[in-house]
Order: sequence, then C-alpha cells, then structure tokens
Amino acid sequence: MATREQELTGCFPDGSVDGVRAAEFLGVAHGTVKRWLREGLPCRRQNHRVFIFIDEARAWVAQRYPNTIAVNRRSYIYFAARATDGAIKIGWSSDVIRRMQELRKRERCPVDLLACVPGSKPDELALHERFKSCALELEWFRPTKALTSFIEGLLTRAA
Repeated sequence: MATREQELTGCFPDGSVDGVRAAEFLGVAHGTVKRWLREGLPCRRQNHRVFIFIDEARAWVAQRYPNTIAVNRRSYIYFAARATDGAIKIGWSSDVIRRMQELRKRERCPVDLLACVPGSKPDELALHERFKSCALELEWFRPTKALTSFIEGLLTRAA
C-alpha cells in the first residue's frame, strides 16, 4: 500500500514510478509511455496500476528505438511572446528550439522566447490554471502585470 506522499510524487520505495513520472524521467509525452506499454515496455502491474522501473525502461527504449532522441531528454516550460499582439504562450516541450520554429511558422509572425525553465506537463497545466483570468485562446494569455512579473521573477532567479 502506497503512502499519500508516494501517491502524490508517483515514486515508490521499490524504485518504480507511475506512468506520468516515467514520462517525465524519459523526456517523452505520457501518451508515448502508454503506447510503449502496449508494445511491451517492462513494467509491474498491480490491480489497475502500472509501475515502471526507469533503468529497465531506458534499456528497453534504447534497444527497441536505438535512433530515438527521446531518452534522457529534459522537459521545459517556456514563455513566448507573439509580435502581433504581445500575447504570451505558456507551453511545454522537450525541444524548445524546435517548438519555437513551429510556433513562428504556425503563427505566421515573429514569436520571441521570453523564458524557459525545467518543468513538466502538470507544471504547465498548473500555470494555465494560475493565469486563467488572462487567458485568450488555448495556451495564449494577455500580457498582464501578474504574468509579466512572474516571468521576470523566473529570469531574476535564474541569473
């Protein structure tokens, strides 16, 4: 039986992690871990729960997908500003440079990276919730004082 802390962190005493935490450790989307589980990713199943040992998972991925760049990637929360209206995107990616190129192409205007910090998809969603009062569309937000101050605070702490 897992403790409340283990349930919240997704890390268990035997060294295994839940699927969400495994995705963070492997640097891939949670959906990728689900697909890999269907393909035979080593895991331990208990009732309806799945526990993944990261070292075994990395070895499995390296053997099955030797050319993948996904293993051992870190994920980041990024803040980007759209030149046309100053709107700020709060996003998540394991390849921020590639993501910025995609955004510039999709938005058909300059998009500047404001800040980038280590983080996961749940962290991104928490920021979306935190700044939902200034939400415009999808992951784009009005550049309010609260949001710009938050980003400036990230830059100050990083310096």
